[in-house]
Amino acid sequence: MPARSKSFELWGKGLEHWEAGRLDDAAAAFREAITHGRNDVNFTEYLKSLGGVLGHLGRYNEAQAALEQALEQALDESRAEGNGSSNVVSARHSLAEHFLLVLRPMEAIAVTAPSIGIGAKLEGILRYVRAFAFDALGDSAKARSEAVAALELASSDDQRERMRTQLARILQRHD
Repeated sequence: MPARSKSFELWGKGLEHWEAGRLDDAAAAFREAITHGRNDVNFTEYLKSLGGVLGHLGRYNEAQAALEQALEQALDESRAEGNGSSNVVSARHSLAEHFLLVLRPMEAIAVTAPSIGIGAKLEGILRYVRAFAFDALGDSAKARSEAVAALELASSDDQRERMRTQLARILQRHD
């Protein structure tokens, strides 16, 4: 088994800090992983992690910049698959989650749109976040439709059940 890169080790430390609630330490470790890992296969993950922890710290502009960079990186790496790539879908999901966090549901919908309806393997996670975005906009019919699609497209039974629990309020509505 090949040795792990320094950047991968730093990313792991960042995840440990994040899990322990040491968000500033996590952000510092992720930044260092990014500095050392520009050519790493996991570079997009490092950027997404930094964006996520910065969002939790309330540093929303920095978080958005990191998440947008992650999406750009994923698109560059996935030229052949494009918007259907799992890395691209995952990056779109992370950025959409950020937009929901900062109460910008229209942007969450817009950033997910290029990967919707093209047979992307992970489309279910985009439909999931879109359900909450449409709900935030007060469009309960579209929110419910996206929630149903998310469940149909879930990548596993476990994911489907977690989604069902979190989407329960949206799914129970009858327009």
